[in-house]
Amino acid sequence: MRYLVYCGSGIGDNILILPMARMIRKNDPKAVIHAFCRSDKNLIGISEEILSLQQDIEKLNYYSAYEVVHSIRFLAGAVRQRYDFGIVMQYTDNRDTSTWPYRIVKIAARKTCGTAHTFHKSVSYDFRVALKPGESVLEMSSRLLNAMGMETRRDWNQEPLLSSERLESRLASMGVCRDSSLKTVALVLGAGAIRGRDYKVWPLQNWLALSKALADAHYRVILLGGNKEAGQIGESDITRKGVLNFVGKCGVSQSLALLSVCDLAIGADTGLMHCAGALGLPSLSLFGPTNPAEYLPFGGKAQYIASNEPCAPCFKTEAMFRCKDFVCMRRITPQMVYDRAADMLKQ
Repeated sequence: MRYLVYCGSGIGDNILILPMARMIRKNDPKAVIHAFCRSDKNLIGISEEILSLQQDIEKLNYYSAYEVVHSIRFLAGAVRQRYDFGIVMQYTDNRDTSTWPYRIVKIAARKTCGTAHTFHKSVSYDFRVALKPGESVLEMSSRLLNAMGMETRRDWNQEPLLSSERLESRLASMGVCRDSSLKTVALVLGAGAIRGRDYKVWPLQNWLALSKALADAHYRVILLGGNKEAGQIGESDITRKGVLNFVGKCGVSQSLALLSVCDLAIGADTGLMHCAGALGLPSLSLFGPTNPAEYLPFGGKAQYIASNEPCAPCFKTEAMFRCKDFVCMRRITPQMVYDRAADMLKQ
């Protein structure tokens, strides 16, 4: 059978479809699984880097309102593939939920399966399931495949979804090696903005305090983040023995290589934390507006801390967009995170 699976465009979104691809492969060992997303020629390379580390999805393509010629070619090629099933898993059901993934699988596949839309009556999958508040992505994936008549089992996704062996060659060029004599902790400083605001970001001063506490306790600390975080942090802030600063200094594949040598990853609800889970790495996620029941990283080694504010979780609700102070993230203290991390590192 041939399958066309939609995924979101972010790093975390690329990881979130891997359990579904794994379960399809378990049901249909000879399956041809292709994925598509909304992206562009500048960003698609990041998704391709991530998916090059797994073995269930064989091909990734994209569509874009700004690259009309490419999008037409993609659609024409998808139709020629004659997919048996087109699968769309979306995490929202509101007026902003795109109908384009449905339109694409409708013309490219004989049968379609997806999450139901109540706001867009034109969307009507052959097999559909309703969104359930508080449901994990893994559970949603299972229900979609069950609707198609497939068997699903949670233990199929306990093994790593990404291969760390393919990352070994990148480590030498970065001057980092595996060191069994040291416990190594990755701190993932950034989190994706939503409508230009940092709803999920933990304050920078907290990260600096946590890195100091870990280094003082003789853990090796690797700092990861993007250009935005690099512009906020100075080398003088982190000149401490045992702290390796790679913030703004490496791409996605290099960041994954660094994660692969760690004993624990700590970060907010962001794409690299999902990558850590997919690599089989223990992780400690800091949750504020998003729901850990829905977005906790895969793999069975993930824990989380949430401040349990009465207004949380509020992800993509009007309450979130009205929020001014992000108290749910600020109430998580460096000491809370250090204590949990130390317990995890002792296990």
